[in-house]
Amino acid sequence: MALGTVGGLSVALPTITDEFDTNIATTVWVMLAYSLALAGGTFAMGKATTLLEKRKLITIGLAADVALLVFIFYTHNIYLFIGARFLSAFFRIYPWMILQVMGVGGFPPNKRGKVLGIMGVVQGLGIMLSIPIAGFVTEYVGWRWLFMGSAWAFALQIVLVWLVLPRLDPPKDAPPLRISQFDIPGSSMMMMGVVSLLAGLQIFIRGSAQDIVIILSVAAAISLGAFIWIETHTKTPIVPFAVFKIRGVLRGTIQAVTAGWMTGSLQLLLPFLFVVGFGWSVAYAASIMFFMGVGRPVARFVGGWASDRYGNSAVIVTAGLIAAVGQILISTLHVDPAMAVIISALLLIGLGQAAMQTANQRQIFNSIPAGQLHLAPSVSLVLTTSGSSIGLAFVGAALGTGVSTDAVTGIANVAIIDHATTALHVVTVVLLVGLATALILPRFLPKTPESEEATEDQTPKARSS
Repeated sequence: MALGTVGGLSVALPTITDEFDTNIATTVWVMLAYSLALAGGTFAMGKATTLLEKRKLITIGLAADVALLVFIFYTHNIYLFIGARFLSAFFRIYPWMILQVMGVGGFPPNKRGKVLGIMGVVQGLGIMLSIPIAGFVTEYVGWRWLFMGSAWAFALQIVLVWLVLPRLDPPKDAPPLRISQFDIPGSSMMMMGVVSLLAGLQIFIRGSAQDIVIILSVAAAISLGAFIWIETHTKTPIVPFAVFKIRGVLRGTIQAVTAGWMTGSLQLLLPFLFVVGFGWSVAYAASIMFFMGVGRPVARFVGGWASDRYGNSAVIVTAGLIAAVGQILISTLHVDPAMAVIISALLLIGLGQAAMQTANQRQIFNSIPAGQLHLAPSVSLVLTTSGSSIGLAFVGAALGTGVSTDAVTGIANVAIIDHATTALHVVTVVLLVGLATALILPRFLPKTPESEEATEDQTPKARSS
């Protein structure tokens, strides 16, 4: 899924902005809509994976996604494009969640770091190839073919699912399916609150229509307050707040949001910096961004192995600091940058992000009690995409404030470079604060049987002692 329309799409955003004759603040919702659907729909849609036959759910998700990808290929309206991206993410939840639980949940906690590392190698290869492929397709064929190519690939996956997977019925003691189990009011309030919050953040950063910022802030507060009230009073909450009282889960929560913030921010910032700021062609920018993914497969595996051996927090902090160094190097660049510095910085960022992601997934999988393990993929995805959404909204507003974003190959845009540099400084500071907070804040929670049983650093040394 990373090749066509997720990992690689960011490099096509400057071209999409030009084609639809819009601005960054609007175009970023192509990415935000996808992230928000994952964040708001994963828990609710995930309920069905424990109540219905899984192979059919995977097929439904893939088939609906194929139809939406074909629709995006033909649409010429940016708002229909955004809406289709939102729905596409909803349906991708089924194959992503079901296959991940099947792949990871069958292994004991002390082996899951390695399993996630192996999965990360495959995902890392996809991300590594996605940006140069997307850049080439965008430059020489057209960005729309990213979506048509993905539609063909997903159609093939439907065939493979029915050839390879057996029938996967829910447990015999599973309760009958009811609409109330999906907690639609809670999901709706959550997404309304996040959309209002992100829209208000964008307008605030751009410094325009501050009265609208107040209105959106109030709307966000009311919606999120209603969401919390619903979740604490309903019998089938989409967000099990009780698990966040476990020390390891809270630590993983902060780390996941922080990692998502970093990833989402750079996902939007780097393509606009390279294509609009430095004046590079899309294909050339994508070929340079390839270096951010070249080390990911190895880093994902090493991150899993190291977290099994040395503990999650040690790996996450180290990886975060490596990525921060890369971000600082990028922020020192200006017109006609030194290529050796760019490549070194991108390598550091990619290595740090990949190792941090694997260790954080292990943190969450190992901290959630065994009886609620099916929540682990949902918690990890929702937290990461929530942080990513905030990062995307921040950068979209920061880059689009009072400057032209028209991409002209061979001509640098100094204003965009300056805005990107400032944004990188903010992204790095938030990353470092998040890493420190994740280490300190959970210590104030009382120890519980769950936190002792599912301690966050199940290393061989800790187990032997």
